[in-house]
Amino acid sequence: MNSFSGQKGMLLRNLLSRAERNPEIIHRQFSDYVNFPVEDFSILQKQPMLDESSKIQNVAKNFYGARNYDKQLMTILSFFPFAIPFSKRITIFYNLLESDQKAPNAMFRNDIRRMRYRIRRDRVFEDAYSQMSQADWRQDFDIEIVNDGRVEPGFGQGVTRWFTESLLQAAFDPKVGLFMQNENGELYPNPFVSQIYPDSYENYYKFLGKILGYMVYTKSINYLPLCSFFLSKILRGSIELDLSELQGLDKELYKNLMYLKSSPEEIESMGLDFTANLSSLGNAETVELKPNGANIPVDKYNYTEFIIKVADFHLNKAVARQCNAFRAGFYSIIDQAWVKLFDQREFDILIQGVKQDIDIEDLQKNTVYYKMRDDDERCFKDDHPTIVAFWQVLRSFNTEDRVKFLKFATSSPRAPLRGFSELTPRFTLINTNEDTTRLPSASTCVNLLKMPPYSNRKILEEKLRLAIEAVTFEFS
Repeated sequence: MNSFSGQKGMLLRNLLSRAERNPEIIHRQFSDYVNFPVEDFSILQKQPMLDESSKIQNVAKNFYGARNYDKQLMTILSFFPFAIPFSKRITIFYNLLESDQKAPNAMFRNDIRRMRYRIRRDRVFEDAYSQMSQADWRQDFDIEIVNDGRVEPGFGQGVTRWFTESLLQAAFDPKVGLFMQNENGELYPNPFVSQIYPDSYENYYKFLGKILGYMVYTKSINYLPLCSFFLSKILRGSIELDLSELQGLDKELYKNLMYLKSSPEEIESMGLDFTANLSSLGNAETVELKPNGANIPVDKYNYTEFIIKVADFHLNKAVARQCNAFRAGFYSIIDQAWVKLFDQREFDILIQGVKQDIDIEDLQKNTVYYKMRDDDERCFKDDHPTIVAFWQVLRSFNTEDRVKFLKFATSSPRAPLRGFSELTPRFTLINTNEDTTRLPSASTCVNLLKMPPYSNRKILEEKLRLAIEAVTFEFS
């Protein structure tokens, strides 16, 4: 074990760093040699394997008394997780979540009086924060929706899903001021947030971290485009970020720094000094990158230091307290060791799912046809003419139209990571027995598509396309 503290340990650290930047290359090199039965995830339930300050010491601590197989698997998962295919690491991760949800302490949490929160429909974020910021989001809870001063009937899984999706949309909305968007619509913490919420912004970020942790804990796929550098910060904390991460924050700034790097002969004519500028929504601030930086010109001898400090300021220092608070909230729900199985691109897939064509065969296989009574002859079933036409229409859709349909019916444009068998509740079709001039409608909180019994495929396709484009929505 002494070798872990020497050159071999340093080599593994360097390999891990390279793997995080190029996981697909590492996987190609090593996948043929890694054949562990990784579904045996008990090794991950030992002492935490990963620690920001010292991975090696934590791995070494767990070696004592372990089987040889456990030692090998722990080493791979600690230092070189990308040698194991992503699909298998997803299996490990989901098994860990399910195990945690069934553990004695989880059963104890849910034996405590089930909390019920009353949330106003037009004040989702404000009410959730005031009532749930100190809650353990791993504990089951119920939501009551209040609209115009009256409690709406119904609660349960559908209402909870509506609440969490609405909360995500409200809390991460740039108009709230906690997050900003880059030119691709990706979100990152607002560097100016202390000017908006001077006394409470860290508590808000911790709360938002809990929300994301809850989504991951419940294996919920949601549209939440986060900047790559922010995903890296959630996963890795205060480690140095690659300069290329700046592209995800500000492409123009990255382009200018790269030009500076390639043109040192022009630097002195640019009149730069060791300061950085922040500007947004009418706010502007100049920050010194080093003591007395406003009086230190950038020249051909120190331009590399300037580039590094500018990138470090924007990627780290300007949002450090926001990111630390967010991470604290997230890791109060999710064990930190578990998500270190993934890089930031894979972490984004955990949150949002995979951008790919929708597998209609898998969706059909996992669809439920709702009926009020067992003897209800009007309900949809596999051989109903409307249902036969429905699946024919979906198969004729191109990728873009299938994505639109899925978003219309379930609120998410992406399928669950391991297929529609994990969509909760299952996708369900119900015969409304209404006038066939009406459009289909969706109750996305329960993945329910309500459809009249259209007489032929042409009418069904026309009505379905109109509904998708109009995004007919109904809360149930």
